[in-house]
Amino acid sequence: MRITVIGDLHGTPHNLITILKEFQYIDAELNWKEPDLFLVILGDCCDRGYNSYDIYRLLMQWQNQAPDVNSELLFIIGNHEVMNIFGYSSYNTIEEYESFAGESEFRRAFSEGGWVREWVVNQSAVIKLDSFIFGHGDLPSALSNRLCTEIDARVKSALISFPAPGSEQFPAPLFSSDESILWCRQAQYDRVRHYGEALKNFLLINDAEIYICGHTPSRDGRFKLLYDNRYLCVDTGMVFTSMGLGSVSALKIEGPRLTACYFYDCKFSETELLTLS
Repeated sequence: MRITVIGDLHGTPHNLITILKEFQYIDAELNWKEPDLFLVILGDCCDRGYNSYDIYRLLMQWQNQAPDVNSELLFIIGNHEVMNIFGYSSYNTIEEYESFAGESEFRRAFSEGGWVREWVVNQSAVIKLDSFIFGHGDLPSALSNRLCTEIDARVKSALISFPAPGSEQFPAPLFSSDESILWCRQAQYDRVRHYGEALKNFLLINDAEIYICGHTPSRDGRFKLLYDNRYLCVDTGMVFTSMGLGSVSALKIEGPRLTACYFYDCKFSETELLTLS
């Protein structure tokens, strides 16, 4: 099984295109061409950056094109997608609004019936592929005895049940830092005792070996591999590269081998992370 994973893009379509062109997954016209591949996008494609419109349009296009060559694009819902569906604009930028032809069009796209919202609510909050589980944020220790399918259904139900922008209700599966797989940062902030045991239990129940997520940008622009190689965060702060911080990155999984791919100053490098036994 071949899997490529891309972390939080935050309104930077040029980073997404750079990665996929480097890997030769898309052609010069930005059409999908790579066969036999799972591309996993870990959410948070909006906010902070300058253009989320092109990211969502391209992801929808590739999601439609990939099956023609036996590939699949899987999108993981991020907390920033949910915030915009609920109408919260703390991280929006003027440039991002302009990519949608104005703030009103941006809001319409994320509102009930809007093209971004209707696509997002049909994506997943957590996915298992082979020995790997993918979510946006850390796995909350409170959910360590749940199956992936249960967590996904819980998030999707809450998202569909509370669609109104500006709602004053904050359903825990969508907004709680301790209960939501979209928001949790327990793994890196070590706020929970014995978190490693909780993660180990979750992986065992779900017959998996590694939990892979985004959401928490690294300070050094590198992936974070923790808890005896059971946890991997691939958010390298791609939106901050224009400020000289973070890095453009992607994770390649080819069979049991995991490789970190970093792009610095238009130069590409690979670093082997680990090989599963």
